[in-house]
Amino acid sequence: MRIGIDASTIGTQGGPRTYVLNLIESLLKIDKENEYVLFYNSKEHVGKFPQAREVVVPFSNPATRLFREHILMAYHYKKERLDIIHNPKSAISILKPCKTVVTIFDLIPITNPETEKWMARVYWKVQIPTAARHADFVITSSEFAKREIIRRYGTPDDRIKVIPIAYNNYCRPLVPGQEADEVRRKYSIPDRYILYVGTIQPRKNLDTLVKAYSKLVKTKGVTHKLVITGRKGWLYGPLFELIKSEGLEQNVIFTGFVPDDVLPHIYNGAELFVYLSLFEGFGIPPLEAMACGVPVICSDATSLPEVVGDAGILVNPMDQEGVEKAILNVLGSPSLRREMQEKGFLQAKKFSWERTARETLEVYRKIGRRGLT
Repeated sequence: MRIGIDASTIGTQGGPRTYVLNLIESLLKIDKENEYVLFYNSKEHVGKFPQAREVVVPFSNPATRLFREHILMAYHYKKERLDIIHNPKSAISILKPCKTVVTIFDLIPITNPETEKWMARVYWKVQIPTAARHADFVITSSEFAKREIIRRYGTPDDRIKVIPIAYNNYCRPLVPGQEADEVRRKYSIPDRYILYVGTIQPRKNLDTLVKAYSKLVKTKGVTHKLVITGRKGWLYGPLFELIKSEGLEQNVIFTGFVPDDVLPHIYNGAELFVYLSLFEGFGIPPLEAMACGVPVICSDATSLPEVVGDAGILVNPMDQEGVEKAILNVLGSPSLRREMQEKGFLQAKKFSWERTARETLEVYRKIGRRGLT
Protein backbone atom coordinates (compact mmCIF):
# COMPACT_ATOMS: atom_id res chain seq x y z
CA MET A 1 0.00 0.00 0.00
CA ARG A 2 0.96 3.63 -0.48
CA ILE A 3 0.19 5.38 2.82
CA GLY A 4 0.18 9.14 3.34
CA ILE A 5 0.53 10.89 6.71
CA ASP A 6 -0.23 14.59 7.12
CA ALA A 7 2.73 15.57 9.29
CA SER A 8 1.95 19.30 9.47
CA THR A 9 1.92 19.22 13.29
CA ILE A 10 5.64 18.42 13.20
CA GLY A 11 6.18 22.18 13.31
CA THR A 12 4.15 22.73 16.49
CA GLN A 13 4.92 21.99 20.14
CA GLY A 14 3.37 19.69 22.68
CA GLY A 15 1.44 16.44 22.33
CA PRO A 16 0.50 16.59 18.60
CA ARG A 17 4.15 17.09 17.63
CA THR A 18 5.36 14.29 19.92
CA TYR A 19 2.69 11.99 18.47
CA VAL A 20 3.39 12.53 14.78
CA LEU A 21 7.18 12.44 15.13
CA ASN A 22 7.27 9.22 17.10
CA LEU A 23 4.50 7.52 15.14
CA ILE A 24 6.27 8.13 11.82
CA GLU A 25 9.67 7.11 13.18
CA SER A 26 8.26 3.88 14.63
CA LEU A 27 6.20 3.01 11.55
CA LEU A 28 9.24 3.39 9.30
CA LYS A 29 11.18 1.06 11.58
CA ILE A 30 8.64 -1.76 11.73
CA ASP A 31 6.97 -1.56 8.30
CA LYS A 32 9.14 -2.62 5.37
CA GLU A 33 6.24 -3.55 3.10
CA ASN A 34 4.38 -0.28 2.50
CA GLU A 35 5.44 3.04 1.00
CA TYR A 36 4.98 6.25 3.00
CA VAL A 37 4.36 9.78 1.77
CA LEU A 38 4.70 12.55 4.37
CA PHE A 39 3.03 15.93 3.94
CA TYR A 40 4.66 18.93 5.65
CA ASN A 41 3.53 22.55 5.81
CA SER A 42 7.08 23.95 5.58
CA LYS A 43 10.25 23.20 3.62
CA GLU A 44 12.29 23.28 6.82
CA HIS A 45 11.14 19.76 7.70
CA VAL A 46 12.23 18.15 4.44
CA GLY A 47 14.95 15.57 5.07
CA LYS A 48 13.66 14.60 8.51
CA PHE A 49 12.60 11.17 7.22
CA PRO A 50 14.60 10.48 4.03
CA GLN A 51 13.31 6.89 3.83
CA ALA A 52 9.85 8.28 2.96
CA ARG A 53 8.66 10.59 0.19
CA GLU A 54 8.28 14.13 1.58
CA VAL A 55 5.87 16.69 0.10
CA VAL A 56 5.38 20.33 1.18
CA VAL A 57 1.86 21.80 1.15
CA PRO A 58 1.96 25.06 3.18
CA PHE A 59 -0.70 26.98 5.10
CA SER A 60 -0.51 30.10 7.26
CA ASN A 61 -3.66 30.27 9.44
CA PRO A 62 -6.85 28.31 10.25
CA ALA A 63 -8.74 29.81 7.29
CA THR A 64 -6.14 28.77 4.70
CA ARG A 65 -5.75 25.51 6.57
CA LEU A 66 -9.40 24.66 5.83
CA PHE A 67 -8.77 25.17 2.12
CA ARG A 68 -5.55 23.17 2.34
CA GLU A 69 -7.10 20.16 4.04
CA HIS A 70 -10.44 20.02 2.24
CA ILE A 71 -9.39 20.93 -1.30
CA LEU A 72 -5.65 21.19 -1.86
CA MET A 73 -4.68 18.05 0.04
CA ALA A 74 -7.25 15.96 -1.85
CA TYR A 75 -5.47 16.96 -5.06
CA HIS A 76 -2.13 15.81 -3.65
CA TYR A 77 -3.57 12.53 -2.36
CA LYS A 78 -4.78 11.74 -5.86
CA LYS A 79 -1.54 12.92 -7.45
CA GLU A 80 0.50 10.70 -5.11
CA ARG A 81 -1.78 7.71 -5.86
CA LEU A 82 -2.40 7.05 -2.16
CA ASP A 83 -4.31 4.05 -0.91
CA ILE A 84 -4.71 5.55 2.59
CA ILE A 85 -4.22 8.97 4.13
CA HIS A 86 -3.80 9.30 7.88
CA ASN A 87 -4.36 12.70 9.43
CA PRO A 88 -3.10 12.63 13.03
CA LYS A 89 -4.96 15.80 14.11
CA SER A 90 -8.75 15.57 13.87
CA ALA A 91 -9.20 16.55 10.22
CA ILE A 92 -9.93 14.92 6.85
CA SER A 93 -10.74 16.15 3.37
CA ILE A 94 -14.41 16.12 2.41
CA LEU A 95 -13.17 15.00 -1.02
CA LYS A 96 -12.01 11.43 -0.50
CA PRO A 97 -9.80 10.15 -3.33
CA CYS A 98 -8.51 7.43 -1.00
CA LYS A 99 -9.37 5.77 2.30
CA THR A 100 -9.02 7.95 5.37
CA VAL A 101 -7.79 7.38 8.91
CA VAL A 102 -7.99 10.20 11.44
CA THR A 103 -6.70 10.53 14.98
CA ILE A 104 -9.03 12.52 17.24
CA PHE A 105 -7.37 12.99 20.61
CA ASP A 106 -10.29 14.76 22.23
CA LEU A 107 -13.36 16.95 21.71
CA ILE A 108 -12.13 19.82 23.87
CA PRO A 109 -12.58 22.50 21.15
CA ILE A 110 -16.23 21.38 20.84
CA THR A 111 -17.14 20.66 24.46
CA ASN A 112 -15.09 23.52 25.91
CA PRO A 113 -14.77 26.14 23.15
CA GLU A 114 -13.74 28.79 25.66
CA THR A 115 -10.33 27.10 25.77
CA GLU A 116 -9.63 28.03 22.12
CA LYS A 117 -9.14 31.24 20.15
CA TRP A 118 -12.12 32.20 17.99
CA MET A 119 -10.53 31.24 14.65
CA ALA A 120 -9.57 27.86 16.06
CA ARG A 121 -13.14 27.39 17.31
CA VAL A 122 -14.49 27.90 13.78
CA TYR A 123 -11.86 25.57 12.33
CA TRP A 124 -12.51 22.71 14.77
CA LYS A 125 -16.30 23.17 14.60
CA VAL A 126 -15.99 22.18 10.95
CA GLN A 127 -13.19 19.65 11.16
CA ILE A 128 -13.94 17.43 14.14
CA PRO A 129 -17.56 16.50 13.25
CA THR A 130 -16.56 15.94 9.61
CA ALA A 131 -13.70 13.67 10.63
CA ALA A 132 -15.70 11.70 13.21
CA ARG A 133 -18.61 11.06 10.85
CA HIS A 134 -16.89 10.52 7.51
CA ALA A 135 -13.43 9.02 8.07
CA ASP A 136 -13.10 5.35 7.18
CA PHE A 137 -11.54 4.80 10.60
CA VAL A 138 -11.03 6.86 13.76
CA ILE A 139 -8.14 6.37 16.16
CA THR A 140 -8.25 7.94 19.60
CA SER A 141 -5.95 7.70 22.60
CA SER A 142 -8.27 7.03 25.55
CA GLU A 143 -11.49 5.22 26.43
CA PHE A 144 -12.84 8.54 27.69
CA ALA A 145 -12.37 10.17 24.29
CA LYS A 146 -13.83 7.15 22.49
CA ARG A 147 -17.02 7.31 24.56
CA GLU A 148 -17.34 11.05 23.88
CA ILE A 149 -16.86 10.64 20.12
CA ILE A 150 -19.42 7.82 19.88
CA ARG A 151 -21.93 9.64 22.07
CA ARG A 152 -21.72 12.94 20.21
CA TYR A 153 -21.23 11.83 16.59
CA GLY A 154 -22.51 8.27 16.46
CA THR A 155 -19.27 6.82 15.13
CA PRO A 156 -19.81 3.04 14.85
CA ASP A 157 -17.86 1.02 17.39
CA ASP A 158 -16.20 -1.04 14.64
CA ARG A 159 -14.81 2.16 13.04
CA ILE A 160 -13.06 3.51 16.14
CA LYS A 161 -10.20 2.13 18.20
CA VAL A 162 -8.30 3.26 21.28
CA ILE A 163 -4.56 3.18 20.61
CA PRO A 164 -2.69 4.67 23.58
CA ILE A 165 0.23 6.90 22.75
CA ALA A 166 3.55 7.02 24.58
CA TYR A 167 6.18 9.44 25.78
CA ASN A 168 9.33 11.13 24.55
CA ASN A 169 11.93 8.39 24.10
CA TYR A 170 14.51 10.58 25.80
CA CYS A 171 12.57 10.31 29.07
CA ARG A 172 14.32 7.93 31.46
CA PRO A 173 16.25 8.11 34.74
CA LEU A 174 19.53 10.00 34.26
CA VAL A 175 22.65 10.07 36.38
CA PRO A 176 23.39 13.61 37.61
CA GLY A 177 26.43 15.07 35.90
CA GLN A 178 27.90 17.95 33.98
CA GLU A 179 25.17 18.03 31.34
CA ALA A 180 22.45 18.24 33.99
CA ASP A 181 24.36 21.04 35.74
CA GLU A 182 24.62 22.95 32.45
CA VAL A 183 20.87 22.60 31.88
CA ARG A 184 20.12 23.92 35.36
CA ARG A 185 22.40 26.92 34.85
CA LYS A 186 20.97 27.71 31.41
CA TYR A 187 17.37 27.69 32.63
CA SER A 188 18.04 29.07 36.15
CA ILE A 189 16.66 25.92 37.77
CA PRO A 190 17.24 25.54 41.56
CA ASP A 191 18.26 22.47 43.57
CA ARG A 192 14.79 21.60 44.90
CA TYR A 193 11.64 22.20 42.92
CA ILE A 194 8.11 21.16 42.02
CA LEU A 195 7.59 20.84 38.28
CA TYR A 196 4.87 21.44 35.70
CA VAL A 197 5.41 20.76 31.98
CA GLY A 198 2.96 21.85 29.29
CA THR A 199 1.59 24.80 27.38
CA ILE A 200 0.62 27.83 29.45
CA GLN A 201 -3.10 28.25 28.77
CA PRO A 202 -6.32 28.36 30.82
CA ARG A 203 -7.33 24.68 30.60
CA LYS A 204 -4.04 23.63 32.17
CA ASN A 205 -5.37 25.18 35.39
CA LEU A 206 -2.07 26.67 36.51
CA ASP A 207 -3.96 29.23 38.63
CA THR A 208 -4.97 26.51 41.09
CA LEU A 209 -1.42 25.15 41.21
CA VAL A 210 0.06 28.60 41.88
CA LYS A 211 -2.52 29.37 44.61
CA ALA A 212 -1.91 26.03 46.33
CA TYR A 213 1.85 26.51 46.07
CA SER A 214 1.60 30.06 47.45
CA LYS A 215 -0.36 28.84 50.48
CA LEU A 216 2.23 26.12 51.18
CA VAL A 217 5.11 28.57 50.93
CA LYS A 218 3.46 31.10 53.22
CA THR A 219 1.87 28.81 55.83
CA LYS A 220 3.72 25.48 55.72
CA GLY A 221 7.30 26.57 55.19
CA VAL A 222 7.73 24.88 51.80
CA THR A 223 11.06 26.05 50.37
CA HIS A 224 10.88 24.30 46.99
CA LYS A 225 10.63 26.53 43.92
CA LEU A 226 7.94 26.00 41.30
CA VAL A 227 9.33 25.42 37.79
CA ILE A 228 6.93 25.86 34.86
CA THR A 229 8.26 24.48 31.58
CA GLY A 230 6.49 25.07 28.28
CA ARG A 231 5.65 27.71 25.73
CA LYS A 232 3.09 30.47 26.20
CA GLY A 233 -0.23 29.50 24.64
CA TRP A 234 -2.90 32.13 25.13
CA LEU A 235 -4.66 34.06 27.95
CA TYR A 236 -1.56 33.62 30.10
CA GLY A 237 -1.53 37.23 31.33
CA PRO A 238 -3.73 36.57 34.41
CA LEU A 239 -1.32 33.85 35.55
CA PHE A 240 1.62 36.26 35.60
CA GLU A 241 -0.54 38.82 37.40
CA LEU A 242 -1.47 36.20 40.01
CA ILE A 243 2.17 35.34 40.61
CA LYS A 244 2.97 39.01 41.06
CA SER A 245 0.04 39.63 43.40
CA GLU A 246 1.09 36.64 45.54
CA GLY A 247 4.67 37.97 45.72
CA LEU A 248 6.07 34.83 44.09
CA GLU A 249 8.24 36.36 41.35
CA GLN A 250 11.36 34.85 42.93
CA ASN A 251 9.71 31.50 43.64
CA VAL A 252 8.24 30.63 40.23
CA ILE A 253 10.66 29.98 37.36
CA PHE A 254 9.51 29.95 33.73
CA THR A 255 11.90 28.13 31.43
CA GLY A 256 9.92 28.58 28.22
CA PHE A 257 10.02 25.85 25.58
CA VAL A 258 12.73 23.23 26.17
CA PRO A 259 14.04 20.86 23.43
CA ASP A 260 13.12 17.18 23.65
CA ASP A 261 16.65 16.02 24.48
CA VAL A 262 17.00 18.58 27.29
CA LEU A 263 13.60 18.10 28.94
CA PRO A 264 14.48 14.79 30.72
CA HIS A 265 17.16 16.59 32.73
CA ILE A 266 14.50 18.95 34.06
CA TYR A 267 12.17 16.06 34.88
CA ASN A 268 14.93 14.11 36.63
CA GLY A 269 15.82 16.99 38.93
CA ALA A 270 12.27 17.50 40.23
CA GLU A 271 11.08 16.12 43.57
CA LEU A 272 7.46 16.22 42.45
CA PHE A 273 5.47 16.70 39.24
CA VAL A 274 2.00 18.32 39.45
CA TYR A 275 -0.46 18.36 36.55
CA LEU A 276 -3.92 19.82 37.26
CA SER A 277 -5.29 20.06 33.72
CA LEU A 278 -9.07 20.30 33.41
CA PHE A 279 -9.42 18.56 30.04
CA GLU A 280 -7.07 16.15 28.24
CA GLY A 281 -7.44 13.66 25.42
CA PHE A 282 -4.46 11.78 26.82
CA GLY A 283 -1.81 13.71 28.76
CA ILE A 284 1.81 12.94 27.86
CA PRO A 285 3.64 15.01 30.53
CA PRO A 286 2.55 12.88 33.54
CA LEU A 287 3.71 9.80 31.62
CA GLU A 288 7.06 11.43 30.86
CA ALA A 289 7.48 12.32 34.52
CA MET A 290 6.78 8.73 35.64
CA ALA A 291 9.24 7.40 33.04
CA CYS A 292 11.89 9.66 34.59
CA GLY A 293 11.13 8.44 38.11
CA VAL A 294 9.31 11.52 39.39
CA PRO A 295 6.29 11.16 41.73
CA VAL A 296 3.13 12.51 40.06
CA ILE A 297 0.11 14.35 41.44
CA CYS A 298 -2.46 14.52 38.67
CA SER A 299 -5.95 15.76 37.92
CA ASP A 300 -8.68 13.13 38.10
CA ALA A 301 -10.45 14.71 35.09
CA THR A 302 -11.25 13.24 31.66
CA SER A 303 -8.60 10.78 30.36
CA LEU A 304 -5.85 11.41 32.91
CA PRO A 305 -6.72 8.55 35.30
CA GLU A 306 -6.18 6.14 32.38
CA VAL A 307 -2.67 7.50 31.92
CA VAL A 308 -1.58 7.61 35.55
CA GLY A 309 -3.40 4.50 36.84
CA ASP A 310 -2.64 3.82 40.50
CA ALA A 311 0.95 5.09 40.19
CA GLY A 312 0.15 8.71 41.02
CA ILE A 313 -2.09 10.62 43.38
CA LEU A 314 -5.29 11.75 41.66
CA VAL A 315 -6.93 14.96 42.89
CA ASN A 316 -9.91 17.11 42.03
CA PRO A 317 -8.17 19.82 39.97
CA MET A 318 -10.39 22.57 41.42
CA ASP A 319 -9.96 21.52 45.05
CA GLN A 320 -7.12 23.81 46.11
CA GLU A 321 -7.07 22.49 49.67
CA GLY A 322 -6.90 18.90 48.40
CA VAL A 323 -4.01 19.82 46.11
CA GLU A 324 -2.17 21.45 49.02
CA LYS A 325 -2.57 18.34 51.19
CA ALA A 326 -1.38 16.04 48.42
CA ILE A 327 1.73 18.15 47.71
CA LEU A 328 2.60 18.44 51.39
CA ASN A 329 2.09 14.71 51.88
CA VAL A 330 4.45 13.73 49.05
CA LEU A 331 7.15 16.29 49.85
CA GLY A 332 7.12 15.24 53.52
CA SER A 333 7.46 11.49 52.95
CA PRO A 334 10.59 10.03 51.30
CA SER A 335 9.09 6.52 51.59
CA LEU A 336 5.94 7.60 49.73
CA ARG A 337 8.05 9.20 47.00
CA ARG A 338 10.02 5.95 46.57
CA GLU A 339 6.80 3.94 46.39
CA MET A 340 5.32 6.32 43.80
CA GLN A 341 8.55 6.22 41.82
CA GLU A 342 8.49 2.42 41.54
CA LYS A 343 4.82 2.37 40.60
CA GLY A 344 5.47 5.11 38.05
CA PHE A 345 8.17 3.09 36.31
CA LEU A 346 5.80 0.12 36.01
CA GLN A 347 2.96 2.28 34.71
CA ALA A 348 5.16 3.99 32.11
CA LYS A 349 6.33 0.62 30.76
CA LYS A 350 2.77 -0.11 29.63
CA PHE A 351 3.14 2.53 26.91
CA SER A 352 5.52 2.44 23.94
CA TRP A 353 5.68 3.99 20.47
CA GLU A 354 6.35 0.56 18.98
CA ARG A 355 3.00 -0.60 20.36
CA THR A 356 1.32 2.55 19.04
CA ALA A 357 2.84 2.01 15.59
CA ARG A 358 1.99 -1.70 15.42
CA GLU A 359 -1.64 -1.13 16.36
CA THR A 360 -1.86 1.78 13.91
CA LEU A 361 -0.40 -0.41 11.14
CA GLU A 362 -3.10 -2.99 11.88
CA VAL A 363 -5.70 -0.28 11.28
CA TYR A 364 -4.11 0.53 7.91
CA ARG A 365 -4.17 -3.15 6.97
CA LYS A 366 -7.76 -3.52 8.14
CA ILE A 367 -9.16 -0.70 6.04
CA GLY A 368 -6.83 -1.59 3.18
CA ARG A 369 -8.76 -4.84 2.88
CA ARG A 370 -12.07 -2.96 2.63
CA GLY A 371 -13.56 -1.32 -0.41
CA LEU A 372 -13.91 2.45 -0.53
CA THR A 373 -16.84 3.71 1.54
